Amino acid sequence: MSRERINRLAVQYDTTNVITNPSRLIEGSGGYTLPERTVTTWATERSFNGTKYECFLCHREYRTLAALNQHLGSAAHDDDIYRCPRGWQGCGTEFRTLSGLCQHVEAERCGIRRFNDPMQSVITSMSSALRGLIL
Repeated sequence: MSRERINRLAVQYDTTNVITNPSRLIEGSGGYTLPERTVTTWATERSFNGTKYECFLCHREYRTLAALNQHLGSAAHDDDIYRCPRGWQGCGTEFRTLSGLCQHVEAERCGIRRFNDPMQSVITSMSSALRGLIL
């Protein structure tokens, strides 16, 4: 399952925007959705700066063109559509991936997991829903 599909499903299931950030989404008659991804970015040999291949967005450097293209295909430059919910004793930190948010919650970085049963329910139900779709 692709990262984009996981993001779309997370937005679909999180109807009250507990863990998704509505300011990074498009609101329509059926609720919130992700903006359509209409551009695919990749690098060519022209990305070579004399010593390494350089990302034109963040200027990180890579030894190979394949590594740079892997970076461009990753979540590195995606929007931070997930957030640790302040309304549930969270810290408001934003994340590009659902796994990043889950790691934050599981590591008890801000106490949201330790003190918040509703957040545990959201994470558990989201995990169960996604696991059911993957299998």
